[in-house]
Amino acid sequence: MRPFPTPDAKPALRTRPALPLVRPFLVHGRRSAPRLRRHPARASARARRTRARRVLRYVAAAAIVVGGYVHFCLYRHGFRAIPTVGTGFLLQALTSVAIAGALIARDRIVHVGRIVVRSSLAVRLVGIAVSLGTLAAFGLSQTPMGIFNFRERGLEPAPQALVALVAEVTAVVLLTMMMLLDSSTPVSPRMPST
Repeated sequence: MRPFPTPDAKPALRTRPALPLVRPFLVHGRRSAPRLRRHPARASARARRTRARRVLRYVAAAAIVVGGYVHFCLYRHGFRAIPTVGTGFLLQALTSVAIAGALIARDRIVHVGRIVVRSSLAVRLVGIAVSLGTLAAFGLSQTPMGIFNFRERGLEPAPQALVALVAEVTAVVLLTMMMLLDSSTPVSPRMPST
């Protein structure tokens, strides 16, 4: 028989947690916690940002491929006879294809010792470095000294030099924009796993 509570007695403590408050943190089997409902305006803004990133990624990959293709065509049509420059043109074409493929591939987390690197960041940095290197080599070829004793005048060969120049500048601008978008996006907090 339970005694009647007196006015100065403390209320009994609950020994069970309130299930509605704990439910989001429970893990059922292999499934994770249920997703919380998101505000529709935030979800649509997130979808627009994701779509914009995807478009930027594909256009940057296309610009890199165009630059590589121009260098490959020039290599096939006479530049392979130039000792060091011809090899550079071939390497630039092959590297462009590899970078464009890596840009289109899914993002991965790469562990290098204690350093954690997103593969998309590394690929973008390599893409910017290759495009800037190509632009620097083009600029050096216009100087009186040339590059590896090779000189060009103006935008020769006629359409290819201009197409490659525009493609490389476009790639640098788009890859830089992608990196700025990634750095300005707030990181959503993760729920603790149990």
